[in-house]
Amino acid sequence: MKLTVIDYSKEHFSSPPRHGKGKFIQVLSEEAEYIIMAPREMSAFHANIAERFFSSRGVRGRYNHKRDDYKIDHPVWTILGGGHWELEGDPGVLTLSGESMAYGRFQGGGLAGRMEKALPGGRRVIVKS
Repeated sequence: MKLTVIDYSKEHFSSPPRHGKGKFIQVLSEEAEYIIMAPREMSAFHANIAERFFSSRGVRGRYNHKRDDYKIDHPVWTILGGGHWELEGDPGVLTLSGESMAYGRFQGGGLAGRMEKALPGGRRVIVKS
């Protein structure tokens, strides 16, 4: 199954930084797996990333009363989990860790290798447990 990495940093910064931190969610559809990343300045909650991603695909969802959880009810899409990312150096080592309070821990098995193939520029990916 194809992995697609979407980085909303490109929309937030005029030029993506070489160092940074943020949150991400891991999403699965019938055709592909997605890692959707956003800088911490852009998304207070993992739910904000989910809303942006699914809204751009015409998938409806709803926030809970605290607006820290965004649920979808769609047969094709599943939010597998989430976590935190940190980018250091050039071409950069990308570290994935932690978990989302709304969606739980991401599924890290084999993820580093799949992301290294999907990311341009020979970036190294580390998944911390």
